[in-house]
Amino acid sequence: MLPSLARAPMSQELPELVQSVLGLLSEYTVFPWPLLASVCHRSGVDPLEIDVVKLERLVQPLALQVAALIDVQAAFVLKRDLTLLVRTGLLPGGLP
Repeated sequence: MLPSLARAPMSQELPELVQSVLGLLSEYTVFPWPLLASVCHRSGVDPLEIDVVKLERLVQPLALQVAALIDVQAAFVLKRDLTLLVRTGLLPGGLP
């Protein structure tokens, strides 16, 4: 396993957008960092440098990974929430 996939950096080192994505992913898996890091690795994106443009490219691969590993319905909800985050910068419920 790649060292970057093993464990997330400390949360104070993570950009706010990455923390928001991990928060959404943690609703569906106890391993949000490995899921995010593996999808980023396959997409050629550094998970610590995710911005809105890169996140927009990652929405579909993240949803597909959740569908494959967890649940299709969860993938639809995740895709909706990530899209909301990309378009508005807000998490579901209107919280940044």
